[in-house]
Amino acid sequence: MRKILNYKSLLNSFVDKSQSYGLDVKNRLNNLFLYYNMGCVEELMMSRQFSNGVFGATNANLVGIPKEIISRVSSYYTQLKSDISGGTTTIQTQLNLVSPRDSEKEYIKSVLNEYADQQLTNINSELLSLINSFRTQQTHLSSDIDRLNFIVTNSYDGQYLNKNGGRVVALQLTSTTVVTDLTNNYNVSNTYLNNYITNYVTSMFPKNYPGTNEYIFFSNIIYTNDVMSFNFSGNYSTHLTKLLQYRNDTLYNKLLKIDPNGVNGLTYKTQNKFKPKLNNIVIEWVRYDVSLMYSRFTEGLNFGYNVFNGEMNKYYNDFDIGYTVNSGFTAQNLIINNLRSMNIGNVDTSFNYKTMKQLYIS
Repeated sequence: MRKILNYKSLLNSFVDKSQSYGLDVKNRLNNLFLYYNMGCVEELMMSRQFSNGVFGATNANLVGIPKEIISRVSSYYTQLKSDISGGTTTIQTQLNLVSPRDSEKEYIKSVLNEYADQQLTNINSELLSLINSFRTQQTHLSSDIDRLNFIVTNSYDGQYLNKNGGRVVALQLTSTTVVTDLTNNYNVSNTYLNNYITNYVTSMFPKNYPGTNEYIFFSNIIYTNDVMSFNFSGNYSTHLTKLLQYRNDTLYNKLLKIDPNGVNGLTYKTQNKFKPKLNNIVIEWVRYDVSLMYSRFTEGLNFGYNVFNGEMNKYYNDFDIGYTVNSGFTAQNLIINNLRSMNIGNVDTSFNYKTMKQLYIS
């Protein structure tokens, strides 16, 4: 009886994991933007590791694992706290222009400190959840990529003879035409994935956000309903309506809270003068997000995912490939080295042959 290996399940597993990976990337980046701001997405995408590798014999891209994002956010928080303490934030500088009482300055300082602390916890929690998901999804996907790469590049497959390792069996694939067919179909599917990541994810979010630390920590909690009437030099009503569903006005309201005594809020006089200046800050932060929402998400990431998802279809034909057992040293060593890389990973910056543990970076 002819010895046969069928690779339809492996190829479809790659398709399934690619779709899962692509959807997770889309959803996680959308949520980070919708609940926080564009700057957080830019910071996340600014520096990544394990993002380059190969599909088959072709250079390719995955999103990779965001690098140093937690430490950068922590440094921004430290600087923000220092600015708040010194009264030099944009918000405090604008307040000072309306000649507030010392007690009002202290009130605003305490509010900013309170929300800076809350936002650090919230942002870090969101980022860690996102990075964890990227790590898990990439590990699952790359295991199929590595196996398919090995098969189509070497026309070999193999496995350990027992679960504890040791000796291997080297299977030399003999159905050249079917191997070529498998290779061609794999290359079609991995090209769809690579195009989506390269054209609609990793190139979409250059860092250019305004307001530095204050924008990162505060811009999603100043979304007063009044933004619908602000002048943004463009028609962004649809974008604003959507963002108002995900963001809130807690900080905005606290900054404009009235206390006739000017101790636990602002006096009417101070609030009346400060509000337009605060609104100008809000306009700058909100304008940045709404002005890029369509190009980066609607017609960028989300459009690219829809194209990718429509292209990435399962395979229904069998890829039955004959094989012979090759007991030669070269063949055995080829299988051993591949299985070792699959199980313990390679120490380099590629996304290929990485264990979950290796994807834990600072």
